Amino acid sequence: MRLSVRSTSSSPPPLPALHYLTRFVYSGAGDSALVNVDNFLSAQTFALHTLVIRHSQRYPASFLPTSHLRNLYLTLSISSADFLSQLLLHGRQLETLRLEADLEHGCVLSTVFRAYAKPNSFPVLRKLCFVLTGAAHNFADPDLFPAIAEFVRGYSMLDVLCISNTYDLAGFGYDAAIWGVLPSLVNLRTLLIDVPKDMPPALSAWLIPRSVTALDLQVARQATVDINVRRNFLSA
Repeated sequence: MRLSVRSTSSSPPPLPALHYLTRFVYSGAGDSALVNVDNFLSAQTFALHTLVIRHSQRYPASFLPTSHLRNLYLTLSISSADFLSQLLLHGRQLETLRLEADLEHGCVLSTVFRAYAKPNSFPVLRKLCFVLTGAAHNFADPDLFPAIAEFVRGYSMLDVLCISNTYDLAGFGYDAAIWGVLPSLVNLRTLLIDVPKDMPPALSAWLIPRSVTALDLQVARQATVDINVRRNFLSA
């Protein structure tokens, strides 16, 4: 059983008890329904294996139940690194993880990625996507993308990888060095990645694994660009 909900109301929509639900998608903007979503997810059984949340606000709880999920797609504002830490701690069975994050002030995710940059921490992970969609004014985490690259290095079995600093935000460590992890991904088939300003064209061609059959390269973009095209490329 699958359920997809798109909220267009300011009132939280009612969510019934669905004990055989295997896939749940929720999309919303300024509504307060994420509280209902959290209650709904807490009541789900082992059947739910795919969760998609696309929302403009932060998740209302510090813990998102992930222990039985295989596929997780999140587009959220994140206020605390502990949210990601709990997600990874309980998400060891994830096959797909896609995180599109708008970081609030003080949300240093680099320490979390460093903490989990150990081979086989996620033994069945095959698809990984991290997209930085925005950040609070004057907030920086210079080790963010280097830490993500170190995290990726432990997973040579990945067949899909997406790493993107969507609007070329300064202060998050996205540069040519990030591409250094690519040659280690010998099983990679799909690659979506931004081309940093300091990347020599000849070097970029050499670093892309020859196993890749689908490639999406993006140069620095302005904040008016719609990222849905890339999202659809790695769709849920």
